[in-house]
Amino acid sequence: MKISVFGSALAQPESREFIDAQNFGRIAAIEGWEITCGAYKGIMLATAMGSKSEGGSVTGIVWNGSLLTPNEFVDEIIKVDEYLEMSSYLIMNSNIYIFFPGGTGTLMELATTWNLLEHNLLERKLIITIGEEWRELVQLISFYNENSFESGLFIHNVEDSDEAIELIKQFHW
Repeated sequence: MKISVFGSALAQPESREFIDAQNFGRIAAIEGWEITCGAYKGIMLATAMGSKSEGGSVTGIVWNGSLLTPNEFVDEIIKVDEYLEMSSYLIMNSNIYIFFPGGTGTLMELATTWNLLEHNLLERKLIITIGEEWRELVQLISFYNENSFESGLFIHNVEDSDEAIELIKQFHW
């Protein structure tokens, strides 16, 4: 099972989101799931730290144009030449997508994944958003979606990483 994790690069170690992402990485490692994310800080760092604490490994995607240094908890680094290739790689090479709270970059990744799934351009996939802020945004977009409110049913919103883990375990391949 391949899981891509998305979220804010600005999440701080003491924040709820960072701690929750660390928990997700830890449990994913215990379950033996493959994790891919960006390789920098915030949610990416937290997920990689959690995975590493349980002997898991994380593949990190980095953009050659970035001035940032990949975090030390990423095991494998895949370099891409264009900024949007990072998102494309994360979307096209996973079965499950986890969206922690984030900014416009995370929103763009969620919208792209959602759109591809809505238009049957991805095989059976699972999109999970974590946090009330995503629930409200998905409801708003679904309301105005030309394809109907049901398009929002592609996205499963949960309160925290523990609920996300349970949903992943229930997902039927």
